[in-house]
Formats: sequence, C-alpha cells, structure tokens
Amino acid sequence: IFSFFDKNSKIINLFVNIDIAIRRTGILNQLFTGKFNFQNFTFYYASNDLSVVSSVIANHTYEPETLNAIKKILKNGSVFIDGGANIGFFSVIASSIVGKKGKVISFEPTNHTRTYLKRNIMNNQIVNISIEKYALSSESKKVYFYQSDNPESNSVVSSKKLIQNENKIVLVDSISIDSYCRKKSLERVDLIKLDIEGQEYDAILGSINTINQNSDLKIIFELNIAKREDNIEYTNKIFKELIKLKYKKFELLLTPSIFIHDFEFENKLSMLINITNRHNVNILATR
Repeated sequence: IFSFFDKNSKIINLFVNIDIAIRRTGILNQLFTGKFNFQNFTFYYASNDLSVVSSVIANHTYEPETLNAIKKILKNGSVFIDGGANIGFFSVIASSIVGKKGKVISFEPTNHTRTYLKRNIMNNQIVNISIEKYALSSESKKVYFYQSDNPESNSVVSSKKLIQNENKIVLVDSISIDSYCRKKSLERVDLIKLDIEGQEYDAILGSINTINQNSDLKIIFELNIAKREDNIEYTNKIFKELIKLKYKKFELLLTPSIFIHDFEFENKLSMLINITNRHNVNILATR
C-alpha cells in the first residue's frame, strides 16, 4: 500500500483507521499476556491499557517517527522530560541513550498507570529515571483529573465536566516545569515531550523560564484537536506562544515529515487542521 500512496494521504489514513478498528474488535486479545518485549526491554501493562502493546504486536513499533526523533535529539548526558509517560515506553528507551550522566524525568499522574511505569523501570534495572506523580500545567495547584476506561485518554478537566463524570474524577497535584526545575536545581533540559491530552498549551506556559535558559531545547507536543470545536484557535495559541519563544521550525512527525516555518504557519493552519482531523500528530518544535 505504501508503495502506491503517499503515507500522509487519505487512503493511507483509511487503512490506519481499519488497523485501529480491527485491534479494537479484540482479535489480538489472545496475544495480550501482560507484557511485551521491545528493543531488549520488557514492558508490563494493564489489561485496559493496550494502545502501546497492540501497536507493537500489529506493527512491530509504536509511534516510530516520534521514537526516531527522540533518538536523534538525545545524546549521552542529555536531560529528557517525558510529560505523560504512561507505562514508560519512551522514558525507558531514552534512559539507555542519555546514560549514567543523563536524566529522564517521567511525569505520570495516574496512580494505576504509574505502578506499571515503576515496574518497567525496576524490571529493566534503570537508575537514571525520576518518576513524578504530577500533572503538568502552567502552575502548581490541585486540578480535576478524569480517569478514562482507556488510561491513554486520561486528562485534566474543568469543573463543568466534574458534574457529568463525577465517579471518574480525582484531584491530583499539578506543577509547572519551571517550578519543578527550580525545586530540583535542574538547569539543563534538552528535550520536553508533551502527550498530555489537551494540556500542552498550559504546560508550555509553565516552561517559559526553562525554555529561555536552554537555547537549544526542543519540544515534541501532541496536537490532539480533532474533536475540539475551537481547534483553530487552540492550535493558533500553541504556535504563537512557541514563535514568541523563538521557535522557528515545526516538523509534523509523519512519514514523510511535513515542515512548517514560523512565518508561514497561519497560511498552513487549515492544512494542519485537516491532517489532525484524520489522526493525531506529534510536532517537533525547533529553534
């Protein structure tokens, strides 16, 4: 299929949706053993948290473009902040790249998911990952946190949603990356990854000092706006804030990549929205 169609085409996206639909039928269930191996690491996962494992079983990888970007950016001694670490897929792989002189800080506010994150770090005998229970935001405070049946969709929510889903809401502590770095005396950060279900903008606002102190800091953020009525406004806010922080180039981590420069993002915004309406996309922001 890939030899006949561009990998970002609507045809390919149709097959991606079929792939996801087939996995959701449960046809792979007999292959879910509670753990999987990837690149010499063993990962454990909960029975209701199958996004990573089903992709690895079906496609032998998970978000390969994002994984490749992380591998290219990080080096021995690098510092990586993984916002929305889930079971630690990216954190664990990153830990082997940054080595003993480097650090990985894994933020995961969901208690149940965090137990698997801890288990995967301990089981793989990793000593350079710090696990943090905070949700990332623009400031330190208590926030309402929605715990979905699928942990990958867990997210900070407004008090309005609390009324609709009261039994699935808990209060968690949030923190800004600036506050965290200040408390931990962490001066160097090389890469921030934000997969935090619509809180990316707030997390960026809470990272301004850290960004300004690290001239080569790169950011990978998920644009998950297909269901947002205000998707253009929300996308605009993220891009304008990053451009204000002197980010010049934005790479949509697809195959092949799509590049948007700071001076042309408004002209390409409708194209960007069309892509994210078909599937979520991770974007690498570079100065």
